[in-house]
Amino acid sequence: SVDSLPFDTMILLLFLLACALGQVDADAMRMMQVGGSINCLDGNGESRPLTVGSAQLMEEDMWPNPDDLISHADLSDRGAFYLKGYDPEMWGHPEYYLQFTLPCPPPAYCVDRVWKYECGGQDSVAFSYFLDL
Repeated sequence: SVDSLPFDTMILLLFLLACALGQVDADAMRMMQVGGSINCLDGNGESRPLTVGSAQLMEEDMWPNPDDLISHADLSDRGAFYLKGYDPEMWGHPEYYLQFTLPCPPPAYCVDRVWKYECGGQDSVAFSYFLDL
């Protein structure tokens, strides 16, 4: 299970541009794609693209099975990401989530207190957002 650790909503702006779930072929694999951009607020309250870190599209599994990585991408110089992949599991109702792995400490221009707090001496932190499909 994944604990959702959302950023302070006033500090981080996450824009999901597209999310799609569909049947791909007779083998009944699900094709997933999601894209968007991630930004943070600077000290002047301006939104700036977050250009460091990565995004992962994950499928949640029940313990003791680890969650499945469907797709992974580094953030672009505009803070954008696009993830696309296939999920072969067809039993039950799968839960998908986005996970952002971000470096510690945050870039100097980001004033996100939650991100700074979560770093707590680590090299990176992960923030997860479940997708409502």
